[in-house]
Amino acid sequence: MPNQAIEEIALKDRNSGLFCDGKPVALEGVRIEGQISGLSSQITVKQRYRNTETIEIEAVYLFPLEEQAAVCGFVARLKDRVLRGEIDEKERAFERYDEAIREGNSAFLMEQVRADIFTISVGRIPPEETVEIEISYVAELAYEGSAIRLMLPTTVSPRYIPAHQAAESPETIAALDTPRQLRVPYGLSLELMLRLNGGLRHVESPSHPVRITLEDDHAVVSLSQREIAMDRDFVLLIEPRKPHQPFAQVACTADGQRFAMLHFRPDPEGAPILPSEVFFVLDCSGSMSGSSIEEARRALALFELRAALA
Repeated sequence: MPNQAIEEIALKDRNSGLFCDGKPVALEGVRIEGQISGLSSQITVKQRYRNTETIEIEAVYLFPLEEQAAVCGFVARLKDRVLRGEIDEKERAFERYDEAIREGNSAFLMEQVRADIFTISVGRIPPEETVEIEISYVAELAYEGSAIRLMLPTTVSPRYIPAHQAAESPETIAALDTPRQLRVPYGLSLELMLRLNGGLRHVESPSHPVRITLEDDHAVVSLSQREIAMDRDFVLLIEPRKPHQPFAQVACTADGQRFAMLHFRPDPEGAPILPSEVFFVLDCSGSMSGSSIEEARRALALFELRAALA
């Protein structure tokens, strides 16, 4: 396991980002870069931190991630050193991290704590030094109505935790009970490259003001303001010109293996309407307390009424 200092930091943490003894290490800037091709995305998040203390520190970094995403790269830059992540067994990874700290070296340990949250232990940041953490991941996108929806989390949002789970693992729950860090000195910057077979019809962000350079089959999206508060997830809606055109994507691994992903989205126009049976499943857990359960009941009653009138 990591040393006791790291464990205590995780329990005291109350914000997303990098922390030492419960206090945030100064986050100077965040940059998101990515490429969207068809229904797949490859995103790189770069966050730059500075140790403003007069002594070396060890810290814990919380990183929000899409639940369907898979991390494919982790790089930490400290002074002229570039450290690249390697996959290892959990216990062995903890041992290697502790060994590096004992030897007086900088070290970084990344661990998944739930489907959409990773923690990274950052060891031995010298005083007044800057560390840049870069995480790359890939994710499959889905349609929302007629548009492909891309969501980029910028905060670690609080989540309802059932009482029995909190009792089983109070330390983990305490570490993840995190309100939001809103602003950083140099703001959030973003640049996305979009490319769709068949062309693009429309691109918009319902969450943030953006600048869009749109051509036939590709576009470049960036934020139109320099300093953006990280108080909400970034959402982008991409409407294809030919949403029902089948296409394939082919990728090649470093050792030469090839993989293909085929996309089919049937066109409902002209399709015969067949008899169907619909089952509604209603969530009755504690997160539905208060007005939520009443709203759900009213929605079910509305569906029942419309079915009777059809």
